[in-house]
Amino acid sequence: LYCSLLPLPLLSSLPHPAPSRTSPHRPSVFPQARQVLLGEWSTSAGTAAGSPNHGAFHKNPQACLSVAQPAEVTLRLRCPNRVAQRPSGLSLSIFGQPQPLTADWHTSKKLATSNDGNYAYPVGGVAIPRVRLAAGSYICVISTFDPTNAPFELIAHAPEGTLRLRLL
Repeated sequence: LYCSLLPLPLLSSLPHPAPSRTSPHRPSVFPQARQVLLGEWSTSAGTAAGSPNHGAFHKNPQACLSVAQPAEVTLRLRCPNRVAQRPSGLSLSIFGQPQPLTADWHTSKKLATSNDGNYAYPVGGVAIPRVRLAAGSYICVISTFDPTNAPFELIAHAPEGTLRLRLL
């Protein structure tokens, strides 16, 4: 499995209203689109691998992030409100490669990470705010600090028509 730009169904679900050029909250002149990816960490499926401290970081859920043209992208990871027991901490990382991470993931180039690489669980989850990405394919690793069974939501915001996000 790998990430690819072709074919690229462009992100168009849940478009936000067009921003105004005078709005301090929406400085972009391009309409933004939002995509939500639902998944879960599962010990029985082997996807609840935890932080690198647990030795199997590459087994955490991974998502392919395909960018059709250079764009500023915001990603947020959180657990839905219905989760009875919250994970001890969350982290989201973007790696500059189209192939899923493997056991030698330490050699992969990490482009961005939430909370400067620290695991955290603020009320709204963790985020990688406004990272500028070139056109291409990237891998996002979605992890908890300790191996945990829980659902997650990965939310992406980017200019409409520039991004595709899918779980691998």
